[in-house]
Amino acid sequence: MAHFLANLFSSDFIAHRMCYRNDAGVLWLNVISDSLTALAYYLIPLLLFYFIRRRRDVGFRWIFAAFAIFILACGTTHALGALTVWVPVYRLEGGVKAITALASLTTFFLLVRMMPEILALPSPARLAAVNRQLADEIEERRAAETEVRRMNEELEERVLRRTAQLTESEGSFRQLADALPQMVWMAGSDGRIEYLNRQWSEYAGILPGEAGSPSSWTSIVHTADAPMAAERWQASVETGDPFDGEYRLLGKDGGYRWFLGRSRPVLGEHGKILRWFGTFTDIDGQKRAAEELSHALEELRIEMRRRRDVEDQLLQAQKMEAIGRLAGGVAHDFNNLLTVILGYSELLREESAGNPTALEFVSEIRKSADRASSLTNQLLAFSRRQVSVPRVLDLNEVVLQIEKMLHRIIGEDVQLNLRLADGLPFVKVDPSHIDQVIMNLAVNSRDAMPQGGRLTLETAAVRWSSEYGDGHPNLPAGDYVMLAVSDNGCGMDAVTRGRLFEPFFTTKEKGKGTGLGLSIVYGIVRQSGGDILVYSEPGQGTVFKIYLPAAAGGPEGAPAPTEPARPETAGANTAEGPAGPPQAAKTILLVEDEVQVRSLTRTMLSKLGYQVIDAGSAAEALELLDRTSEPISLLLVDIVMPEMSGPQLAQRVLALRPAIPVLFMSGYTDGMVEQGLLDSGTPFIQKPFTAEGLAQRVREALAGSEG
Repeated sequence: MAHFLANLFSSDFIAHRMCYRNDAGVLWLNVISDSLTALAYYLIPLLLFYFIRRRRDVGFRWIFAAFAIFILACGTTHALGALTVWVPVYRLEGGVKAITALASLTTFFLLVRMMPEILALPSPARLAAVNRQLADEIEERRAAETEVRRMNEELEERVLRRTAQLTESEGSFRQLADALPQMVWMAGSDGRIEYLNRQWSEYAGILPGEAGSPSSWTSIVHTADAPMAAERWQASVETGDPFDGEYRLLGKDGGYRWFLGRSRPVLGEHGKILRWFGTFTDIDGQKRAAEELSHALEELRIEMRRRRDVEDQLLQAQKMEAIGRLAGGVAHDFNNLLTVILGYSELLREESAGNPTALEFVSEIRKSADRASSLTNQLLAFSRRQVSVPRVLDLNEVVLQIEKMLHRIIGEDVQLNLRLADGLPFVKVDPSHIDQVIMNLAVNSRDAMPQGGRLTLETAAVRWSSEYGDGHPNLPAGDYVMLAVSDNGCGMDAVTRGRLFEPFFTTKEKGKGTGLGLSIVYGIVRQSGGDILVYSEPGQGTVFKIYLPAAAGGPEGAPAPTEPARPETAGANTAEGPAGPPQAAKTILLVEDEVQVRSLTRTMLSKLGYQVIDAGSAAEALELLDRTSEPISLLLVDIVMPEMSGPQLAQRVLALRPAIPVLFMSGYTDGMVEQGLLDSGTPFIQKPFTAEGLAQRVREALAGSEG
């Protein structure tokens, strides 16, 4: 076999043409026939392969491939038959024939295998019937195609008309959207922006061509609003629910404005979202107006609360003023009665010098009258109608001077703390009165701490502004000195705080307080031009803050005492004393509208050796002054009288007789309070008074005029 294959192309044989004896006709007949046959055999497989490629639906196309190989082998055999006429390659020709034989046998067996399928092929008649049926179907299909083309043409025409309408509608929509003041947008079902109207460009600088950009509008939402806007927009895209929201959008000028965003879906069949439409409406003006309105409402509420507080304080002040006027009036009238009682008890004591029993009775009357006088003085302190001799002083020095006394009053179980501010402005107050204020507040704090505690006195300079002063009508704007007295005692509720300064109001047990201590504090502070504020809650202690107006200038020395110093022994029935010789030659003009007081005073002065001319009114006094030509040594006049007050009468008298000294008397200095506090140099005697006190004051007034 190896030798055969090695000499496969050997031509060591006799050429085939020798068999034709060089007969050209026979030779060329065979050569041409073999060549044409070979050519035909080569072309047929090409057609078969073309058929196989085009008819992939034929289930037995493999037989055509085998048949093509068989024919191709046969064609090669014929081609070699023509070649061996001149080239004797019979080994190659034999090999090709062997291959052809194998292809022939293979084709035979394949045909045998597929013979049942071939036999199952339809007959020509059946094919004709099928062809006719196919022709009918083709005709019907052509008719249907014609109808479809007609319908398509009609549909295309309708689509064109609809497209024209939509184009016109879209143009109208865009014109309408551009004419609206809102920023209009349109998005697809997936939420991607497809259209923005002209207002987007005018406000945010976003051009219509940038609508499809994912950051076309979300990028201008304020960072504080962006998470909420994105979350709600995504939720609406997923659920198809419309949403409204307020957002701040960035303008091309770099500023933010508030917008109301609204979106609505356009739904198709079965609720499917086709697209989204939405607007952004500028509500910045409304938002700012709402904020301003809210701010105004809050200010109005604050102002209403402030006004209610001021009204409450004003009502409280009016109530306290009314109570004070009532208490002052009662105390004034009662002082007149006490003046009569004390005066006549003095006269009665002189007349009963040899009767011990009568002297004891007179002494008891005197003690009761003194207690009544003390009570009326407390009422006068509350009503701000007591005599006040203010001077400029350092409040810190007052506190330091009274510190030792406070330790004795509050006891060892109460700790006393002082917090005194440096550089404190001076105040103008009556030092004895401010001592009384501190003492009363300390006693009140001590009673609020039965188990002991802490009492703190604090001073500070305070500038009261007009804004804060509006809520406290008794404290106009200005500089004040604050004295705070605080404790950590039981505290008090709002009801108790509201009645705290009312006279005779007390929370103590019966017999343990008169209810006048804090009333006196209130009266003294108000009489000094200040005010007192209270801060307290049950169980949280109490703080009293006293505000006194700051005074200009330096501290003043202590003035002469204004209260009469009552002697320890009874005076004689003469005006003789250390001040000088008997005053029998002195004439006193007495003016008092209260008949009993005038009668008593006239008796006292007469017993002291003075000549007395008395009048019941200012008009009567002026008339007496016009009628008499004798010299008047002293004008003794009550301060509070109907029609004309004592100071007014004194001015009229001094205009007529400038050298006459004046001594005022009163149960309270109401007229002086209205005009300003009583000057320390003004002669004054407080009702009720005794004969000794009256004698001393008269001598002082006369001595002052002679000096």
